[in-house]
Amino acid sequence: MNQSDSIYESLKNKDFHIIIQARMTSTRLPKKVMLPLCGRPVLQVMIERLSPFKDKIIVATTNDGSQTPITELCKSLGVRFVEGDTHDVLSRYYLAAELVNAKPDTVLVRCTSDCPLIDAYETAKVVSHFFNIRNNFDYVCAGPHCGFPNDMTPRYLHSQR
Repeated sequence: MNQSDSIYESLKNKDFHIIIQARMTSTRLPKKVMLPLCGRPVLQVMIERLSPFKDKIIVATTNDGSQTPITELCKSLGVRFVEGDTHDVLSRYYLAAELVNAKPDTVLVRCTSDCPLIDAYETAKVVSHFFNIRNNFDYVCAGPHCGFPNDMTPRYLHSQR
């Protein structure tokens, strides 16, 4: 078993979920999550890069009628999703937490859908570290001086504290 397989296995039964916020109505680049990247939609590339955690992924999208390509992609990939208010991303996270029956100590991992370079192994290392320190912190993120490009690593928080 190599190092990445070992860390993925150690997280298998941990209570955490990855919520990917995705919408088609970006003002700067509409429909960017469905734009092609190496022949696949950006959101699909991101989900594939997080494949060791596929059963822990929930896509939180909108319910304004524009989300159909996102929900159809999720269905085709076998990824859970929730649909909620376009202008209230926090409520979409809440819906995702409800979907998985998140408890007060459930760890929620926040990812934005326009970050297809996210790295599963780095994500696993930070999730594992967060489980070791979570009694002291409610929120952890890599920040601008972590050595990785912006949003290559996600943010971690408890569902409730």
